[in-house]
Amino acid sequence: MVVVGELLQIRGAFAAVEGPQEEDAEQGAATCAFFVVMAVVALADPASGLRNWICALANATLATTALASLAVRRPFTLAFARAEVPQEFWHAPRFIRVNMVLTAIWAAAFTLGALACAFVVHYDHSATAPLVTVQVLAFVVPFVLSGRYAARAKAAAAAGQAMARARTTE
Repeated sequence: MVVVGELLQIRGAFAAVEGPQEEDAEQGAATCAFFVVMAVVALADPASGLRNWICALANATLATTALASLAVRRPFTLAFARAEVPQEFWHAPRFIRVNMVLTAIWAAAFTLGALACAFVVHYDHSATAPLVTVQVLAFVVPFVLSGRYAARAKAAAAAGQAMARARTTE
């Protein structure tokens, strides 16, 4: 039952936004489907060896979702960014480019998290502290990096707008 709770918490972290835009629904559905399958497996066979690999599989699923969103040029961070940016900027090349970088940061973190979890589980599947550490780092590091990058991008956009306004008033 702990596994189900953990899965729901992870999925809940990504659903915290006011709800995805229609074009982002597929990404959320794919991720949600993974967590539903894991919950069903956990309930059907709590002693399944799969439970040892949930950390790696969850990160791998998130990495795949992030990478797929990059491949189709609809970065998964758009749903989050749109909650903070006026709709008039949603399709601007700069906005899309910033979100491509943000999604790449998250994709790298999820990929490294999956590999690190797999490494830990392979050598000692009962090593709780290293697995928790990997999970925390796989979320905290990209959260901090993407926050800093987004802040710099927002400042650059504001400076660019200020310069454009200054030119039009001359």
